[in-house]
Amino acid sequence: MRHAQLGVFLASCFALAGGCDDGRPDRIQVSGRVTFGGGTCPADGRLIFAAKEAAPGFPMRPGYATFDTDGNYRATTWTEGDGLMPGKYLVAVECWKVKPAFKVAGESYISGQYMHPRTSGIELEVSPDFDKIDKDFDFPQLP
Repeated sequence: MRHAQLGVFLASCFALAGGCDDGRPDRIQVSGRVTFGGGTCPADGRLIFAAKEAAPGFPMRPGYATFDTDGNYRATTWTEGDGLMPGKYLVAVECWKVKPAFKVAGESYISGQYMHPRTSGIELEVSPDFDKIDKDFDFPQLP
């Protein structure tokens, strides 16, 4: 009987600990919607957040976010939806009609310019002063 009570107690402790600080620097929740050409999202895809500059006192770390055909996303640094480190990011997007594979060229819904953080022209600043950021992205869709 005592072992069963101890097991329940330990399980409760572990469950409570799961909601606590993970020991990593604070992240800011970043979420929103991705659209192409002003309102639709033709396929699942991914945003890439390439770290450009860390906020003072924070490490520089990239992030990403997946989105579905509704376009909704939540940014990730380490674990799904945990947010981004404070700092400045260059943003890119991938959204494929045909995903590239070995010896098969891919076909994208968007211009290659937007698929690379250095050429997309899109930046995002994540301030440590915010708890969360709602940011929508609209990319021009190829015909």
